[in-house]
Amino acid sequence: MTLISLLSAYMLFTACDPDPVVPIDDCPNPPCTDEPAPSKIGVLDTLWSVPISDSYRGTEHIKVINGIVYFSVGANLIAYDAASGEEIWNWSDPVFDSRALSFEICELDGLVILQNGSRMVSVDLITGKTLKFYNQNIPNFGAMARGALLGDYYYYTRLKDGRSAAKLVRSHKDDLQNWEPIYSLINGEDTGGSWPFIESYNLWVNPTSGDSVLVFQHRMAVPNRVDVVAISLNTRETLWRHNDINVSGNSNHQQMLVMNDKAYIMAAEVVIAYDMFTGDVVWKHFDP
Repeated sequence: MTLISLLSAYMLFTACDPDPVVPIDDCPNPPCTDEPAPSKIGVLDTLWSVPISDSYRGTEHIKVINGIVYFSVGANLIAYDAASGEEIWNWSDPVFDSRALSFEICELDGLVILQNGSRMVSVDLITGKTLKFYNQNIPNFGAMARGALLGDYYYYTRLKDGRSAAKLVRSHKDDLQNWEPIYSLINGEDTGGSWPFIESYNLWVNPTSGDSVLVFQHRMAVPNRVDVVAISLNTRETLWRHNDINVSGNSNHQQMLVMNDKAYIMAAEVVIAYDMFTGDVVWKHFDP
């Protein structure tokens, strides 16, 4: 058989191979470097600074994408040039109150999804112009302050009046009007107490099976308790769960970090790394 025949046979055979399962990027942060050296960080000069308005109520978070700093303060989202500090745009709307905004950037679609309690809005990433409002007023339910864009879906938690129940729901980022319930907590049945907050959720894709796994915390005020749960979004089965991970009942309100097939959970007195495959504790640091 000639070399050309061999190559043709190889190409024909390999073209029938199924596409491999490709997990989502589980390392969204830039790699760490030693430049500048840690000893020099404290003596760096300020490149630029901007004043914070009198309506400052606490910063939700800051993101830097393609040389632009996106910064939320109060009910405003501001975009700055990362090199010069020049303000590019400043988004606000009188419909939104002074509580801190939660925002998620979908760079591929060129938009930002902002949440302010039960109100949501999509904003153009380049111009800062409002694209569309979404009102999540549901009878007997309010909305938690923060949401999260995980893959193609936006997640947030609805809290029932009287804090007797909580529901974690999601909608496709192009919809944000039709919401699918993912997980529910009922006071006294699953929580052992009241105020069943569901928060700090993130997504992991099993690199072997391709199964999408949602991992999150929920905390209760009476008694003080924090749980961690991992559920399959393909089967809705609870894969693993840890109860009472923190003695004071305080937990991390920000989205937990999931990378390198591990979930890193932060609470008031403890930081824990869980193996996403098994739910086993990889390590734990406790500060009484």
